[in-house]
Amino acid sequence: MLSLGLVLLSSNVHASFDPITGYAPNTDVVQHSRIDLDQAAMETALAANDFERAYAWYKGGGNSLKSPGTVNEKARTIKGFSTDAGAKMNGRRWFELYKNYWGRPDYADAFTTAGCNGTDQFATADPAGRREFCKKRLCLP
Repeated sequence: MLSLGLVLLSSNVHASFDPITGYAPNTDVVQHSRIDLDQAAMETALAANDFERAYAWYKGGGNSLKSPGTVNEKARTIKGFSTDAGAKMNGRRWFELYKNYWGRPDYADAFTTAGCNGTDQFATADPAGRREFCKKRLCLP
Protein backbone atom coordinates (compact mmCIF):
# COMPACT_ATOMS: atom_id res chain seq x y z
CA MET A 1 0.00 0.00 0.00
CA LEU A 2 2.87 2.35 0.80
CA SER A 3 4.42 1.78 -2.62
CA LEU A 4 1.10 2.65 -4.33
CA GLY A 5 0.99 5.93 -2.38
CA LEU A 6 4.56 6.77 -3.37
CA VAL A 7 3.78 6.05 -7.02
CA LEU A 8 0.77 8.36 -6.88
CA LEU A 9 2.75 11.09 -5.15
CA SER A 10 5.63 10.88 -7.61
CA SER A 11 3.47 10.70 -10.73
CA ASN A 12 2.72 13.78 -12.75
CA VAL A 13 -0.96 14.15 -11.80
CA HIS A 14 -2.78 17.15 -13.26
CA ALA A 15 -6.25 18.50 -12.76
CA SER A 16 -8.55 17.78 -15.63
CA PHE A 17 -9.94 20.76 -17.50
CA ASP A 18 -11.88 20.84 -20.74
CA PRO A 19 -9.71 21.33 -23.82
CA ILE A 20 -9.86 24.72 -25.51
CA THR A 21 -9.36 24.46 -29.28
CA GLY A 22 -7.27 21.33 -28.80
CA TYR A 23 -5.21 22.77 -25.92
CA ALA A 24 -5.48 20.84 -22.64
CA PRO A 25 -4.74 23.34 -19.86
CA ASN A 26 -3.37 22.32 -16.47
CA THR A 27 -5.30 25.10 -14.75
CA ASP A 28 -8.70 26.69 -15.26
CA VAL A 29 -8.10 29.28 -17.97
CA VAL A 30 -11.67 29.60 -19.20
CA GLN A 31 -12.01 33.21 -18.05
CA HIS A 32 -8.69 34.10 -19.69
CA SER A 33 -9.81 32.53 -22.96
CA ARG A 34 -13.02 34.58 -22.98
CA ILE A 35 -10.98 37.68 -23.86
CA ASP A 36 -11.30 36.36 -27.43
CA LEU A 37 -15.00 37.23 -27.26
CA ASP A 38 -14.08 40.86 -26.57
CA GLN A 39 -11.74 40.79 -29.57
CA ALA A 40 -14.53 39.33 -31.74
CA ALA A 41 -16.99 42.00 -30.54
CA MET A 42 -14.41 44.66 -31.27
CA GLU A 43 -13.87 43.35 -34.79
CA THR A 44 -17.64 43.22 -35.41
CA ALA A 45 -17.91 46.86 -34.38
CA LEU A 46 -14.97 47.81 -36.58
CA ALA A 47 -16.53 46.05 -39.59
CA ALA A 48 -19.45 48.48 -39.19
CA ASN A 49 -17.07 51.45 -38.70
CA ASP A 50 -18.42 51.78 -35.14
CA PHE A 51 -15.13 52.95 -33.66
CA GLU A 52 -16.72 54.12 -30.41
CA ARG A 53 -18.17 50.67 -29.71
CA ALA A 54 -14.90 48.97 -30.74
CA TYR A 55 -12.97 51.15 -28.30
CA ALA A 56 -15.51 50.42 -25.56
CA TRP A 57 -14.82 46.68 -25.97
CA TYR A 58 -11.07 47.32 -26.01
CA LYS A 59 -11.15 49.56 -22.93
CA GLY A 60 -13.93 47.98 -20.86
CA GLY A 61 -14.10 44.35 -21.92
CA GLY A 62 -16.97 42.39 -20.47
CA ASN A 63 -16.58 38.73 -21.32
CA SER A 64 -13.46 37.80 -19.32
CA LEU A 65 -13.64 38.27 -15.56
CA LYS A 66 -10.58 38.47 -13.29
CA SER A 67 -12.19 36.97 -10.19
CA PRO A 68 -15.67 35.67 -11.06
CA GLY A 69 -18.08 35.33 -8.18
CA THR A 70 -16.06 37.47 -5.74
CA VAL A 71 -16.33 41.04 -4.49
CA ASN A 72 -13.23 41.82 -6.58
CA GLU A 73 -14.92 40.69 -9.78
CA LYS A 74 -14.07 42.99 -12.66
CA ALA A 75 -13.48 42.63 -16.35
CA ARG A 76 -10.14 41.61 -17.77
CA THR A 77 -9.53 43.90 -20.75
CA ILE A 78 -7.42 43.94 -23.88
CA LYS A 79 -6.34 47.46 -22.91
CA GLY A 80 -5.19 46.13 -19.54
CA PHE A 81 -2.94 43.57 -21.20
CA SER A 82 -1.41 46.39 -23.23
CA THR A 83 -0.98 48.95 -20.46
CA ASP A 84 0.40 46.32 -18.05
CA ALA A 85 2.97 45.14 -20.60
CA GLY A 86 5.78 47.17 -19.03
CA ALA A 87 5.43 45.30 -15.76
CA LYS A 88 4.64 41.87 -17.20
CA MET A 89 6.89 41.71 -20.26
CA ASN A 90 9.89 43.75 -19.18
CA GLY A 91 13.09 42.13 -20.43
CA ARG A 92 11.45 40.06 -23.16
CA ARG A 93 13.16 40.44 -26.50
CA TRP A 94 10.35 41.62 -28.76
CA PHE A 95 8.71 43.77 -26.12
CA GLU A 96 12.00 45.54 -25.45
CA LEU A 97 12.60 46.03 -29.17
CA TYR A 98 9.21 47.71 -29.73
CA LYS A 99 9.34 49.64 -26.45
CA ASN A 100 12.75 51.05 -27.34
CA TYR A 101 11.71 51.87 -30.89
CA TRP A 102 8.53 53.71 -29.87
CA GLY A 103 10.01 55.11 -26.66
CA ARG A 104 7.26 53.93 -24.34
CA PRO A 105 6.08 50.65 -22.79
CA ASP A 106 2.42 51.28 -23.66
CA TYR A 107 3.12 51.80 -27.39
CA ALA A 108 0.42 49.33 -28.52
CA ASP A 109 -2.23 51.00 -26.36
CA ALA A 110 -1.25 54.44 -27.66
CA PHE A 111 -1.69 53.31 -31.27
CA THR A 112 -4.87 51.32 -30.66
CA THR A 113 -6.43 54.21 -28.76
CA ALA A 114 -5.46 56.71 -31.48
CA GLY A 115 -6.72 54.40 -34.22
CA CYS A 116 -10.07 53.79 -32.57
CA ASN A 117 -10.57 57.40 -31.52
CA GLY A 118 -9.28 59.05 -34.70
CA THR A 119 -6.68 61.12 -32.86
CA ASP A 120 -2.96 61.86 -33.25
CA GLN A 121 -1.63 60.35 -36.50
CA PHE A 122 -5.14 59.04 -37.30
CA ALA A 123 -6.95 62.40 -37.08
CA THR A 124 -7.22 62.54 -40.89
CA ALA A 125 -7.08 58.82 -41.67
CA ASP A 126 -9.89 57.20 -43.62
CA PRO A 127 -12.05 54.58 -41.85
CA ALA A 128 -10.26 51.65 -43.54
CA GLY A 129 -6.89 52.80 -42.22
CA ARG A 130 -8.20 53.43 -38.72
CA ARG A 131 -9.97 50.08 -38.72
CA GLU A 132 -6.86 48.14 -39.71
CA PHE A 133 -4.58 49.91 -37.30
CA CYS A 134 -7.03 49.67 -34.42
CA LYS A 135 -7.43 45.94 -34.97
CA LYS A 136 -3.93 44.86 -35.94
CA ARG A 137 -2.03 46.77 -33.29
CA LEU A 138 -3.63 44.47 -30.73
CA CYS A 139 -1.48 41.60 -31.95
CA LEU A 140 1.94 43.14 -31.30
CA PRO A 141 4.16 41.70 -28.56
